[in-house]
Amino acid sequence: MKKKKRPDIRSMIRMLTGSSDNPATIARGFAVGIFVAFSPLLGLHTFLAIFLAFLVRGNRLASLLASWICNPLSMIPILYFDFKVGEILLSTSIPFPENIHTLKDIIHAGSQVAWPLLVGGHLIGLVLGLASFPIVDYLVAYLRRAQDATGPKGD
Repeated sequence: MKKKKRPDIRSMIRMLTGSSDNPATIARGFAVGIFVAFSPLLGLHTFLAIFLAFLVRGNRLASLLASWICNPLSMIPILYFDFKVGEILLSTSIPFPENIHTLKDIIHAGSQVAWPLLVGGHLIGLVLGLASFPIVDYLVAYLRRAQDATGPKGD
């Protein structure tokens, strides 16, 4: 019996470029996922990515892929960057807690930590999400043209 292969990032990208969604739909989903990735609402990223992609009529798979930018390896640097940007915007100076891993940890750290995280994270997510839209829109269209130029693969 053949073992079923788990999809990797490359196969998911191939699925996106081969999907029937237009490039703008995929780009909207990706932009929403980027926004969610920088949100400090840890534990809600998957739900938010799918829900927001649904609201903006974006591709849900693209949204999930982009939201996975925030993962266990990148979470602390992202949260730290969110915090520092929020701290600058709110003109506050607070030491960053070292043991933040979940939304519950943020809540226990108090509003003085939560506000900079929320403000910084959502602003960064908004800026990067908006910036990613035209880039992904162009890349998906480009990859589809490249696939069409090479023609279908033989069986």
